[in-house]
Amino acid sequence: APAAPPPSPLLWASAPEPPPLPPPPPPPVPRRAKEMSLTEQLAEWDAHLLPTAAQWEQKEWVECTLKPLLERHTGGELHYFGSCENGFWTSGSDVDACLVLRRCAQKQAWITKLRLVQSLVERDRFGTVQLVTAARVPVAKVLCSAGDELCDISVNNVAALENSRFVGTLAKLDPRIPTLGRFIKHWASQRRINNRSEGTMSTYTLILQLYYFLQTRETPILPRVCDLLTDSAVAAREEFLAAGERAAAATAAGGAEIVTRAANAFAKEEELDVATGRLRPLPFVTEADAIRE
Repeated sequence: APAAPPPSPLLWASAPEPPPLPPPPPPPVPRRAKEMSLTEQLAEWDAHLLPTAAQWEQKEWVECTLKPLLERHTGGELHYFGSCENGFWTSGSDVDACLVLRRCAQKQAWITKLRLVQSLVERDRFGTVQLVTAARVPVAKVLCSAGDELCDISVNNVAALENSRFVGTLAKLDPRIPTLGRFIKHWASQRRINNRSEGTMSTYTLILQLYYFLQTRETPILPRVCDLLTDSAVAAREEFLAAGERAAAATAAGGAEIVTRAANAFAKEEELDVATGRLRPLPFVTEADAIRE
């Protein structure tokens, strides 16, 4: 049989080139390098999240000008709470303050005192005040003459004072915690999931979730709450647990119901002595060195 003719040179010229091989995968990043990269990213973000110099000046004005005025005319004490006090203050956040007064236990009485705050601020021409009286905790929003918010003032919001002290105490135990908490606060704000008035979680709740995560690692970063209690609170806790055991035994025998756990179960006093305006001693230790021991 005759030999087959050689393929045409035109076919050789038109044959496609094989596709290039993909580049080899990058070498695996060591775990330590990943951790350092994340730490560096958080530090870079945190530099943008920290409160501005103007915010610190604003708080200084409240401390040096507004606080003496209100305390002199109301007979109470002005305390700070929230992020401006607990270590999680961020750029754009305002100053939250609570006026602690004696013999002022009803909502209508709080509103009356807030009207006095409004009168004093506007009399001295510091700015204007917007009263938010429909809220569960009424607030006086103090605004400067340009309309910028200076601070929010409430009356006898003592639960917020204790919560802020608790959050701030744990934040002082590790310098990484405020950085991480501010980033979580920013992340939640960007996704609009940190506004309790809109049905989402408060920043306080988000920080408590962070604390629980740090308390439950294989190597805990933070101590448990029961390890922070003062001696008197420890005694109250033991009484509480003993009462629970007795109630459980009685229930098993058809008796009383089990004792219900309350948020302030380990503090014997009320948060505020209404007659004197005295805040109770905190049921937990606040000194970082004492906690670390």
